[in-house]
Amino acid sequence: MSNGSFYIAYEYAQTAGSKFTIKLAWSQDGIFWNAGKVIADSAGSMGNRHPTLIERHDGNLQVIYFSDRTGSYQLYTSTSGDGIAWAEYGPLGVSGPAINPFLIVVPEGGYAISYQRYQSNPSSSRGSYFAHSADGITWSSQTQVSERALPRLMKAEGGPYMMTYQGGTTGTDFDIRYKTSADGATWSGETRLTHTGNSHDSFPMELNNGTFMVFFATAISNQYDLFSKWSDDMVEWSADRHIPTYNTNHDTQPHACQVALNNSILIAWGYE
Repeated sequence: MSNGSFYIAYEYAQTAGSKFTIKLAWSQDGIFWNAGKVIADSAGSMGNRHPTLIERHDGNLQVIYFSDRTGSYQLYTSTSGDGIAWAEYGPLGVSGPAINPFLIVVPEGGYAISYQRYQSNPSSSRGSYFAHSADGITWSSQTQVSERALPRLMKAEGGPYMMTYQGGTTGTDFDIRYKTSADGATWSGETRLTHTGNSHDSFPMELNNGTFMVFFATAISNQYDLFSKWSDDMVEWSADRHIPTYNTNHDTQPHACQVALNNSILIAWGYE
């Protein structure tokens, strides 16, 4: 955050059969965290899931997530000025059923999301979508970017969007892939970013020095570990770099931010 503190939004279920809630935790140093505050309580048959959190242009917090409370998967968003009181909006006006939203601040103004259209008909309408908004609440018409799944989005400052997502066609090429766009309407051809045969959960970002990074999880000997790649131009990419976590769990869903004080990178992830 611009005030030097850290916030994280996450989904929480008390037991394996419980509905999910969205919670917010905060920290002054990124190491020791205060107890989570409920943003969105349980609803529908499964609750609320898959949040992403931003600091808006006006300094307020905004989180986006999905729920089946209307009987089908739809996107919702909540905003707060203090992290305690939240105002919810939704369902958002995007083509559904919609899951796995990812919300970003557009440096030049406004907001953008990627999300996955799920179980829609015809099947060719499923996959990864892009939408833009001036205020983060009302969303423009959507653009289908790919028929693949779990999209994540970034916008280079003064440069293009990059959407990463996952999928394959042969059963042995399930990898991270991406497309770029100058305006969110017309997208490049697809580029395969990883070549492991089993990579998931991408997270793209731009560092303060203009370097682009993608974090992801790859299965190594039947265990998921965290990796990253970097690029100066979104064209030529480094080799996969292993991020040691020193455990024997499945490490997945990496999310990263850069600390303004010393330009270090803070990564949060899930494991089982």
